Amino acid sequence: MTIKNIDANACLCCGICWTICPNDVLRPGEDDIPFIAYVEDCTACKLCEDRCAVNAIQVQPGAAAKANEAFAMRQYLIGLGINPESTGLGDDAL
Repeated sequence: MTIKNIDANACLCCGICWTICPNDVLRPGEDDIPFIAYVEDCTACKLCEDRCAVNAIQVQPGAAAKANEAFAMRQYLIGLGINPESTGLGDDAL
């Protein structure tokens, strides 16, 4: 997970976070408090965190980088004709 926390108590429900997200990861939930709708699409760009006026969102960029690295390695292995499952880089590694 790349979005570490959304503090519902601090949130102003302004909608900036889900409006600015380039991948539509966040969506308005109950009382317009954002929720993580598509966690797998988060690239940890931190736009939501940076634009939040009350710091209600914390992003954990390391998780996205690790997932992207695993995906790139899987693609490389596939290109070499190697089954990623045999190396421990199966779908559960992403």
